[in-house]
Amino acid sequence: MAETKKIEGNAGGEVRHKGDLIVTGDVAAGAKLYIENGGLIVEGNVQEGALIEQRNGADGSFSSVSVSGGGNINISGSVDGRIIVNGVDVTEAVRKGQGGEGDDKSSAPSLSGVEVRGEVGRNVKIKSTESISTTNIGSDTKLEADGSINVGDIGVTSDLDAGGSISGEAVGERSTLDAGGSINVGTIQRGAKLDAGGSIQAGNVAESAELDAGGSIRAGDVAANANLDAGGSINVGAVASGASV
Repeated sequence: MAETKKIEGNAGGEVRHKGDLIVTGDVAAGAKLYIENGGLIVEGNVQEGALIEQRNGADGSFSSVSVSGGGNINISGSVDGRIIVNGVDVTEAVRKGQGGEGDDKSSAPSLSGVEVRGEVGRNVKIKSTESISTTNIGSDTKLEADGSINVGDIGVTSDLDAGGSISGEAVGERSTLDAGGSINVGTIQRGAKLDAGGSIQAGNVAESAELDAGGSIRAGDVAANANLDAGGSINVGAVASGASV
């Protein structure tokens, strides 16, 4: 069984490891971390220009990543061995329901998706075939997940793409949210675009914003030149002149 390695403090330069890796500090700017057949926990921030690649098996696929700090991060690859139902990762729940109390589950991955407990800076790219969870994200940031995306405030001109649902707070100007499931957010700023296979629930909708839902739309007031289109019902507050509902 591959060993668990702990880096006390910051991780810089290039690090290659087979097995789980724990970084107790930051991942320094420009650092490169390559992890094979294991998970990753970063207890600090991931700084600008860092690259994290996590492989699980010889096929080049990637295992899960958990980052508990803010900063800039680049994650590439795919995650295998997970069970996604309607955009929700249920792998651990399924595993707990299998076998007896004394079964050895040490070979099961202990991490799931990408978690950033601090804030995510601008120009960050995070990709996961599981879920992504963080607090506020900066401008020009791209998040892509096969599962769900859960965030705080979304910076301007950011791009969120989820196979499952998206939940967040305020949506910045000219940001784009695309979800295979539902979208649940706060205020939508000018020029933002939301596209959901399911329903959309939001606060007030600013000028020139666009909402397209396969299901229903429920929102607050709708400003001029905003456009709302739904396969189901539309329930909103006051609608300004020039808005299309």
